[in-house]
Amino acid sequence: MVIGLVDPGGPKAFSVEDRYLPFLTADSPDVVLESHWGVLPDLKGWDQAFDTQGVWKLYRSGEKMALELSAPSSGPTPYQVAVLDPNFRAGAIYSRQSPNESEGRFPLAYPLAEVLMIPLVAQGRGVLMHACGVQYGQVGLLFSGVSGAGKSTTARLWKDQLDAHLLSDDRIIIRRHGSEYKLYGTPWHGDARIVSPDSAPLQRIYILHHAPSNKIQRLDGSEALTSLVVRSFPTFWYPQGMQFTLQFLGEMCQTIPVYHFGFVPDMSAVDFIKSHLLKAEN
Repeated sequence: MVIGLVDPGGPKAFSVEDRYLPFLTADSPDVVLESHWGVLPDLKGWDQAFDTQGVWKLYRSGEKMALELSAPSSGPTPYQVAVLDPNFRAGAIYSRQSPNESEGRFPLAYPLAEVLMIPLVAQGRGVLMHACGVQYGQVGLLFSGVSGAGKSTTARLWKDQLDAHLLSDDRIIIRRHGSEYKLYGTPWHGDARIVSPDSAPLQRIYILHHAPSNKIQRLDGSEALTSLVVRSFPTFWYPQGMQFTLQFLGEMCQTIPVYHFGFVPDMSAVDFIKSHLLKAEN
């Protein structure tokens, strides 16, 4: 998905955050958003559809959607509002600007771009996962985990391995192309601060958790699906997207092996996975 950002003549230009620079492209946009600075739209009278309890809220009014973003550092009032068409493919971003700012903040700064991407991929395109993605040789490995499970640790362990390329240490998009599933890197990194616009064909999925020794257990059926759903970004406020996500992950579990991976946070975990892949080939 390519997002086009247009400044129709705001008071100050915006800069692009470093994490997004590798993802800049001249391709035609799938989504076009205008960026405005100053007064935020008043959402009084809009119906609240979803609340993350402190980071962002989703509102509806007729066919329009609105995302309202807040943060403790910005004070008691929201710092950003995005008013969007129902398919999230067009709209406008309104950002509050401090008087001492020499230029505008990046309008798609975290978490807005990520929040926008969740329903966009859920419209039949794929799913966003809490995961570290590794391309090892010609195959893609997904190491998925909740916060603190070891995604960034796993990324650091694989970072300097020969024939290994890191796609992300925290957020990965999975898409299907025919009978093949592919991993895509995103700009939304974790503690290891690893991002990449590259992709790799998905071959194995490992559900991370810390353990006293390295071991794996194959998951099947509902256990595999449940493990992936809780580590994805399901669209609870968007029933069609939720239905697609469940179907997508369910079908993927039938094609791609899913394992629980209890690991020790040292290089033995990397050697263990390499050995596991080698055994699968023989």
